[in-house]
Amino acid sequence: MSRLSDYLRAIKECSDSELHTEFGVYDNWDILLKADYEKVLRDLEASGSFEAQRRHEMQTSLEYSHGRVSLELLNFINSMSLTMCGAILRPPFLKHIKRQAKNYNLTLTLHPKTLDSKTFAEIKGPWNLRHIAMAIGEIGAYIISNKIPAAFPDVVGAKYQEPFDCSRIIYFPK
Repeated sequence: MSRLSDYLRAIKECSDSELHTEFGVYDNWDILLKADYEKVLRDLEASGSFEAQRRHEMQTSLEYSHGRVSLELLNFINSMSLTMCGAILRPPFLKHIKRQAKNYNLTLTLHPKTLDSKTFAEIKGPWNLRHIAMAIGEIGAYIISNKIPAAFPDVVGAKYQEPFDCSRIIYFPK
């Protein structure tokens, strides 16, 4: 069992109220991958759970069919997706920032998809976080089954951010 498998099981089984505080599930939830952009895009679409909305050679927007979640697949590492958004350039953050920037080439960012024109803040509630957790679960299972190197910088729950607990960051396979 990997740390990633344990995390995926935990977000599936936990209460909605724990998704953010314990497991970091929220808007702008990132996964960093070392993989071929076109292959990941094809595989996500072939799963039947994700549908590309806008395609570009550097960025594709997808919708998650089982919930109100949109995804952005970037053919580069978004510096804002690195641990702590790269804002704190001192150990132990710097170690993780360097590792993530060096070892991965794709960024996958999940967002709650809102109804009408409401913003995420206006529709607060557990349903949107649960849908993001469901999408994380499917993407995580895909990463495990295809043995895709990945980093999960956003798994640090809100209650572990003061002080920030870097030991909770997940790298797959390790």
